[in-house]
Amino acid sequence: MRKERVIEVLAILTVFILPFSITGTYIPLTLALILTFWKSFRFPKDFLLIFFLYILRLASLVFNGKNPLEIKDIYDKFGYPIFSNLRVSSYRILAFFAFSVSILVILGLFFNTLYGNFGDFKGFYGHKHHAASLLSFSSIAFFTITLFKNRLFLIPFFISIYGLLLTKAYTYIYFTSLALLFLLLKRINLLRNFFHLLFATVPIVLIFYFHSNLSSKLIWSFSKRIEFWKIGLELWRENPFLGIGYSQISEFLKPYFERGILDNYAHLHNTYLNALAETGILGFVLVIGISFYFSLKYIYLYTKTGEIFPLILSLAWVVYSLAGFFENNFDTAVLNLTLYSFMGFFESEKGEST
Repeated sequence: MRKERVIEVLAILTVFILPFSITGTYIPLTLALILTFWKSFRFPKDFLLIFFLYILRLASLVFNGKNPLEIKDIYDKFGYPIFSNLRVSSYRILAFFAFSVSILVILGLFFNTLYGNFGDFKGFYGHKHHAASLLSFSSIAFFTITLFKNRLFLIPFFISIYGLLLTKAYTYIYFTSLALLFLLLKRINLLRNFFHLLFATVPIVLIFYFHSNLSSKLIWSFSKRIEFWKIGLELWRENPFLGIGYSQISEFLKPYFERGILDNYAHLHNTYLNALAETGILGFVLVIGISFYFSLKYIYLYTKTGEIFPLILSLAWVVYSLAGFFENNFDTAVLNLTLYSFMGFFESEKGEST
């Protein structure tokens, strides 16, 4: 019992530290891994999908003559198997997470160092999209709890959604807003009108878009993404089955950047094309399959049980999967540490870690 209590404290520390330091988050996560491994560690069966993906990524490196030790990012997803071995209250942990996220956004009101060069809130991470991925999840989670369980979460929800708007990460803002609209209509029993309202807002969005200074920015951003996507498809055609090698895309994009064709060479700004170029058609299918599987899994669990936590996880997976068409977010550390940890917390309540 004492060990269970210690691990629960480590789980709380993990989500509390997460908004401030990814490196710091690894400390309680690793201690939790050691303690759970000691008491008989078991993996959720569907975590094998992640293992298969990384085996394929390893094969792509070996096939392309690259160092297999370049494999990375899998530990960020270990929150799922680690915390699924516990018996913890997801809602109690979420309360500590709400407090931590609120502190992060409030700090953003006072410290300019938490912003990028264009006034976009990036928090303690290197990029606004990393902060946006965290704040997207927290906004969906807090709003869901507010509507269906505890109205006190309305305060951290407003703080969280404000922080998301400060990031100016329009992909996450747009898809998170759709998720929040879905939740609101569900709560007031008007869900059947969701798609009607969605289509009705299109003219309003277009009017705002073409009469604001966002228009030129978004057109420029989209045109740049198309350049990335064209190059990604060309790279895939050269290596259709195992790709150019996991995490090697920057090396191939750099010459285009040096010639002025691209404005950066980090990745392809598309999760699925990135997987296609780096790990071929097999990696592409696995990444699509994992996103599709977990989205459907939690939708099914929500319809079966009526519990709100699988509703949170299903919407988070849907939002991240849709955002993946415009951002390379499948291996974003803060996103995975957040999402997979809360997946583990939910599994621990179900007691289905097998």
